Amino acid sequence: MTGRKPDFIIVGAAKSGTTSVHEYLNEHPGVFMSSPKETDFFAHQASDGRERFTWGGVQWDPAARIDTAEKYTALFAMARQGQICGEASPSYLFNARVPGLVRDWNPSTRIVMLLRDPAERAWSDFLHNLRDGTEPLPPERFMDAFHDGARRVEAGWIEHADYEIKGRYGSQLEQWLRFFPREQVGVFFYDDLRSDPRAFMAALLAFIGADASFVPDVTQRYNITGVPKRRWLHRFIVHANPLKRLLRALVPKHLRRRLRLRVMQMNLDAPPPLPDDVRRQLAAHYLAETAKLEVLTGRDLSAWKPRA
Repeated sequence: MTGRKPDFIIVGAAKSGTTSVHEYLNEHPGVFMSSPKETDFFAHQASDGRERFTWGGVQWDPAARIDTAEKYTALFAMARQGQICGEASPSYLFNARVPGLVRDWNPSTRIVMLLRDPAERAWSDFLHNLRDGTEPLPPERFMDAFHDGARRVEAGWIEHADYEIKGRYGSQLEQWLRFFPREQVGVFFYDDLRSDPRAFMAALLAFIGADASFVPDVTQRYNITGVPKRRWLHRFIVHANPLKRLLRALVPKHLRRRLRLRVMQMNLDAPPPLPDDVRRQLAAHYLAETAKLEVLTGRDLSAWKPRA
């Protein structure tokens, strides 16, 4: 495979701040991030040739599917000499075939994992899909959706519909470490991003080899979960339509993104909190994975464990 290759990849987890981090990195003059953010290139390579998926009973057939090396390298063709290239695809973290594909593509790739309390992550992921109309079950049936993930994928649903598998962080980190040395795998935590985003970004920039003295605008949060006040407006924002295609031709990209974010945030009410009983069930479910992650990272993750 020829062409420019990413120097680092943010592999997930979904709903752990990957979009915000992507946008903060976009501000750095020494970093070039792909557009779109989620290329899913290696996930497509690992999909055994499946062309169509369903999500919530709706056929999912992305028109801009990035499924060839030519399409993938073209995403980085505009990077200036000396810039560090990266992308962020949360579909990579939980797909066991992806680490080997990335290693074969570029063994020097730096891998960035951004991890969140798996109970909070699963709940936020569910609400995100409910917000966008791709989750058919209501909040009171969240645990049904959580336990039904493997069957959904087996039935042809897109893999993102499996909320449970995306929280197996310990096993996922082990899998990536089979293909990449520990010094090439950076594990970062959503709690740190929320509590001290400047320090978080400085550490991340240092890990990928960029100038860590650059301070991005970390006051803005992206891709937040919430309950749409006007569902027709949210559908307009998140789904393709002729008016959006017209705006794409007339309005500069940075202005479109700013407008999209502003309108989306104004149209969202705060999401419902994770019920305490569900939190206890999820914390117990992931206890072994959390303990494994503690050993691999040296991080105290007591806050993720079942509470007395």
